[in-house]
Parts: sequence; C-alpha cells; structure tokens
Amino acid sequence: MIYNLQAKDKHFIDILGDPFLTSVLMQMLNDPYYRFLPPDVPNYILSYYNARSSGEKLDLHIDSVIPVPGDRTWSMQVAFILEEQTLENGCTIVVPGSHHSATYTDRSLARVEPILAGAGDLVMWDSRLWHGTRENVAKRSRWALIATFSMWWVKQAMNM
Repeated sequence: MIYNLQAKDKHFIDILGDPFLTSVLMQMLNDPYYRFLPPDVPNYILSYYNARSSGEKLDLHIDSVIPVPGDRTWSMQVAFILEEQTLENGCTIVVPGSHHSATYTDRSLARVEPILAGAGDLVMWDSRLWHGTRENVAKRSRWALIATFSMWWVKQAMNM
C-alpha cells in the first residue's frame, strides 16, 4: 500500500480534477447550504488517497465509519483501476443496496456481487456500501488508486 498519493506527485492530484468525476462528486457530496462558494464549484474535500493491490481477503466493511440511514451519503470512494480485477486476483465484492441498511456489515453474508474491472475503469461507491475483496488466489497484483471524498465538514482521514 502507498499512502498519501496527493503528496507524492502532482499527477495524482490532476486526475482527481476530471470533469466527469467532479460532476458526479458535486451531485453526491456538495452541501447545498454551504454559502462560501458558488453552487457550481466543488465544496467537498479529499479525505484519503492511496494506491493498493489485493493480497489477503478483505472482509466486508463500510468506509463511512457510521452506517447512517437516508438517501444522502457524506463520503464516496473512487477507484481508478490500473490492472485488471478478476475473481482470481481478488476483485472487490459488494452487497448491492446495503448502503441503505443503516447497519454495520454482516460478514457471514453469502450474497455478494463481484466488481470485475479492467485497467482504465473508474469505479465509485457510496462509502456506506458493504464491500470487501475476494482472496487473491492468482497471486497477481491488481493495483488501483483509491480516493475517498467527503462532505466539507467530515474530518479528513489523513493529514493532507
């Protein structure tokens, strides 16, 4: 794992400014009551940014810390896929709809869906979504850049 990508090279910051990504994040995370910026610019923050590859199986979990109910999230994960992610090399798994459960994960749950992705894909999810990874039985890397974006009032997970 490589932490704090925003401090490693400006290119890691530049890709976060992609217009499509910005438009989705603004729709999901902009606070409509934040009055110090115009409504047509982002008012969310970067909370966490790392590069990782799968090894061990990662149990189902949420990244929002608290499983709140409702239609609005306060943080989202964005994965820039650098290498193919398959069932054999430990792809991400999710429990569809679990972000609306308002509960912590049930790690014994057998009803998971794999996210198969290729290099160059962008995968985004509500941080309340139950997710994890499969075991990497192929023992091949599957690198991705993972950025967590949050509403402006959520404390950042890393010292930016």
